[in-house]
Amino acid sequence: MIVLPIVLLMRLIASWKLIRIGCFFAGRIGHYAFDVEYYLLERYLGLHPKNAVDFFYYRGLNNGKPANDYYAEYTKRNLKVFDFIKYVQLVNSFIPGGEKHRVQLSVERSRSRDLKHLFKKYGTRHIFNQEENKIGLSYLNSIGVGKDEKWVCMIIRDSAYLPDYHYHNYRDSDIDTYNEAAKALAEKGYWVIRMGKVVEKPFNVNHHRVIDYSTSPCRSDFLDIWLIAHCNFMITTNTGLDTIAEIFNKPILAVNHLPVGDLRIGLNDYSMEYFKILKWKDTGKLLSLRDQINCGAISFCYSDKYEQLGIEIINNTPSQLKDAFLDFEKNLVDSANRTKNNILIDKFWGIMEEWKDLSTIDRLFLVDQNGNIDGSCRINISSVFLEEHHEWFLE
Repeated sequence: MIVLPIVLLMRLIASWKLIRIGCFFAGRIGHYAFDVEYYLLERYLGLHPKNAVDFFYYRGLNNGKPANDYYAEYTKRNLKVFDFIKYVQLVNSFIPGGEKHRVQLSVERSRSRDLKHLFKKYGTRHIFNQEENKIGLSYLNSIGVGKDEKWVCMIIRDSAYLPDYHYHNYRDSDIDTYNEAAKALAEKGYWVIRMGKVVEKPFNVNHHRVIDYSTSPCRSDFLDIWLIAHCNFMITTNTGLDTIAEIFNKPILAVNHLPVGDLRIGLNDYSMEYFKILKWKDTGKLLSLRDQINCGAISFCYSDKYEQLGIEIINNTPSQLKDAFLDFEKNLVDSANRTKNNILIDKFWGIMEEWKDLSTIDRLFLVDQNGNIDGSCRINISSVFLEEHHEWFLE
């Protein structure tokens, strides 16, 4: 009853000032950061009503507490965020006609995917101020990164991340298996910075250019964002923090990725995927791409689905990770290397088109300015993955 007059006033002045309410799913950094940045960019591009005045509130894990304190401060710096707005939205939803007073954010429209490629076309509106850049550069200096040196951010999901959500365990992998790959990049002159707010164990690599930032006392919510925003590229197992690399249009290599049907689109032209392998427990036979389509594993997003069908998940080996890292880096510096396996990539997508649900998975495609799906815009599949596995994977 206290907020009812506010809602009635909103309706009364709607033709003059359109008061709208939006909700950020702030408990996960991926959805949270993406939706904030995407809204700000859409607003800049004039994709929201000019007479709209928008207010926001938080929901999600930890009673709506944002996953990243720096992003919470940044959000309040740029948007009107108030906790009591959730009660206004609650009353607004009970009165017919309230939909036009709601901001539908990207998480609702596309699961926080950049289907229109806005970040690639226009870049983010996020600009770090002078003091923030000073803090970031000071950290780099403290670990030995020189002014013109390159660094790579690496985020590897493990069992310490959301331990109560066991249905996503199929996405985890062991940080120790990345030692060889990280050292290979370090030997090429890159600094490799292992990211992560909560990790299962430290990353012990005998190389001065490999930094376990995740267990460092210097780790902070601000540096989590700044380091990725300024890195040369990012390596991930597809978890929320890599969204920062997408926002800042950084090349992304996704390794140990499942399911195959959950490819990420809307990334830049250099980003790439390297999958885990599936095997039938009773026969030991590896599941080809067609096998995964036929049994449904192409889209399994819950660990028990694999268990119920008797499917074993095989993680990438240290040597496979090393090959994937080095091939991806070569793609970035040698444009000719990116086109060497077009035949295998075309074969992969030819089989994917046999998946009856492919056309309904809008996150696999880009959308042009007229809203039409452009199926020719495909994310890259790691060439070394296809070279090693194409005889059985693409059979």
